[in-house]
Amino acid sequence: MYRMEYSSFMKLCTIISTKILFNDEMAQYRSGKERITIEFMFNRLLKWLAGGNYLDNRLSAGISPAH
Repeated sequence: MYRMEYSSFMKLCTIISTKILFNDEMAQYRSGKERITIEFMFNRLLKWLAGGNYLDNRLSAGISPAH
């Protein structure tokens, strides 16, 4: 199994974060919590793209289902 180096992961997160718009007010309004980090989102995306089941991914990350 291939594992990405942490520095490579963080470099990709930095590149991606410049392309994503965040709305902290809406995150707080919708969930009552702070928005999730780009590192968390990217980690979950990579796991799913690598063939991970979205339900397992959601459960292992503690993500609640959409309402």
